[in-house]
Amino acid sequence: MKNIFVAIFIILGSRPVYAQHAVTQQLGTLAAVTFPDTPKMKKTTKGFYYSFENNGVEYMASVGSWSSGPFDNFTHDLPDTAYASLVREITGFPGAKLFYKRKIKINNLNGVEYGFVSQADSMNYYRYHRALYLKNKLIIYGFNSFDSLKIDQKALNDFYAAFKVTAPDSDRSQDTIADTLFNFKALMWAAIALLAGVGIIFIIRKFAQH
Repeated sequence: MKNIFVAIFIILGSRPVYAQHAVTQQLGTLAAVTFPDTPKMKKTTKGFYYSFENNGVEYMASVGSWSSGPFDNFTHDLPDTAYASLVREITGFPGAKLFYKRKIKINNLNGVEYGFVSQADSMNYYRYHRALYLKNKLIIYGFNSFDSLKIDQKALNDFYAAFKVTAPDSDRSQDTIADTLFNFKALMWAAIALLAGVGIIFIIRKFAQH
């Protein structure tokens, strides 16, 4: 009986050391992803970076602003432009090599999944990420590891599946041309209304002078 109580005490006493509690982290106002435990937060020049490390593997998610060029708003597919820019930035790192990239659907939106290896402290650093462009923001989430063999495909897929777009439908548009034309039409109607108002004031003053 004494041995049973000792065993129970050891089990109960060791639970807090190993227990993890899933935490859903909001990524701005657009999306959320569930980490295995509370992530650390770091402010970046463009937004925020969240990370949680477990057994040499880093779960990560970031959200930051992405600014387009003056003519990008009229491109056929602005998300593709953002993803191409991201890949150029990645491969610009010393020793960085992209080993796969493919277009995917993320919550019915156009996203990209990619993997690349870079050098850090004379060691290879493997990154498996997904990216989603939405409302001038670039959201990136996935795994980082110094050992490619430590990447658990099921855990990676589970983390990918734990990502949810939380933005309302009105903020989920990726049709940049349509948004630009809508803004142009709104601006045009505002200008017409302003000119009409100025014309009416001018006519009233003309009649008042007579």
